[in-house]
Amino acid sequence: MTPRVDFPPSLLEELVSRLPQVPEAHSLIGALVGDQGGVEEVGVDRRRLAVSAESYEDLMGPVAEAVDAVLWAYPDDAVDATREHMLAGLARMARAAREADLAGEPPATAMEVVGVRPLFGASQVDFWSVHLSAPVPVEYEAGQVFPVLRPEAVEAATYAEDADPTWDCLAPAIPQNSFGELVFFLPAAGTTWAPRVGEYWTLGRASGEAVTLGGTIDARGDALAGARAAVFAAAERGAGEAVELLVDAAGVDEPGLRALADTSDWLTLTQVY
Repeated sequence: MTPRVDFPPSLLEELVSRLPQVPEAHSLIGALVGDQGGVEEVGVDRRRLAVSAESYEDLMGPVAEAVDAVLWAYPDDAVDATREHMLAGLARMARAAREADLAGEPPATAMEVVGVRPLFGASQVDFWSVHLSAPVPVEYEAGQVFPVLRPEAVEAATYAEDADPTWDCLAPAIPQNSFGELVFFLPAAGTTWAPRVGEYWTLGRASGEAVTLGGTIDARGDALAGARAAVFAAAERGAGEAVELLVDAAGVDEPGLRALADTSDWLTLTQVY
């Protein structure tokens, strides 16, 4: 089998630049040039961007042309292998997106913000604890992340020429439930304003690895939410082995975690300075 081209960063950027019509082109191309282990998940997830199954088929020509233009200096057989690999990935994305449509899986979920409170670090607000509600349950495992589109990102994109809204990647801080409720810890740094009760956030499809409990787990910074969801899921099941969470100032004072640790003999919070 002829080896594919291993794209250096400069050529990867050039390839992306030749596909300006593609939303979130970096993540799409990254999925196509790799081993494509999760390429079907990418095809299903990108429906939140209003990307249809047919659009992947329409994209095959432009992708093939871009590959040929960027890899002009490489041997023909390596270029052919790379092109066919990427086109096969697009076909798999199209098939997965079409199957999700036929199964009635929604491309995205609109959730209303129903509560907001600050989580303080050592001297300032580190996170906004944002409570949301959806009309139907949302499926995920503790530790997985959702692509999240907030009104602030949509507004910012309207003032930026040729810019797509930026989707945050956030892990729920509570386990999956039958009530359609979610809690996210939104980092305060980089947000222009605090989330507002009554605004709507759009969620894509959860992805990534679940948190496996046991022993010592680093729950500092962005890892706090997923670890919190995992320990509360364990509490609901009836906790097994002891767990120590390494937390920062925001984590050690998070009310839910603090209360669970104070009333459990299996959970310990250790603040790391």
